[in-house]
Amino acid sequence: MGLFLLESLRITQLFPRIASMDDRMRHRLMLASLIFLIILAGIESSLALMRDMLITDKASLMRDLASVAPVVEDGWFTRIPMAGQMIMGFVLPFALAFVAIPLESTVHSLRTVIGVLLVQSMRGLAFVIRFVGVMFKRIAKVLELVYDIPIVIPIMIENWVKALRGNVSDKGQIKSGSTS
Repeated sequence: MGLFLLESLRITQLFPRIASMDDRMRHRLMLASLIFLIILAGIESSLALMRDMLITDKASLMRDLASVAPVVEDGWFTRIPMAGQMIMGFVLPFALAFVAIPLESTVHSLRTVIGVLLVQSMRGLAFVIRFVGVMFKRIAKVLELVYDIPIVIPIMIENWVKALRGNVSDKGQIKSGSTS
């Protein structure tokens, strides 16, 4: 109701239809929303009173069940918290009605904020995808080098064996060549 009240008073402009109404219709909407807001504030205030009455009744029931002598607390001093709760219950809907003012600026700036968040999330996603791509590229190089290890070791052993055989045959030819 507070939102409609502030719209009809042209304090906020969240609903263009309300702003474009003729003055007579807007005045009726203002009166209706003000009356509903007052009724809701009264209901909330009465709920605070009912809560206090229920707590008092429960306390007296517990005293009766415990068979303790009742304590008389009917002074005005005991009614202060209840009056404070009722006043706060009546004022709170009117205070909450003014939440529409920052709500309006939030709604108007929400498009920009969502756009910035989307751009930043896309940049973050691009970074993650680029990072994963580089990691796969580097992992492919590492796997290629790791694959070369089992192939190079037998080739190195083969070359070592050939070198040993070559040395043995060279020594044999040297010995046979000196005797002849």
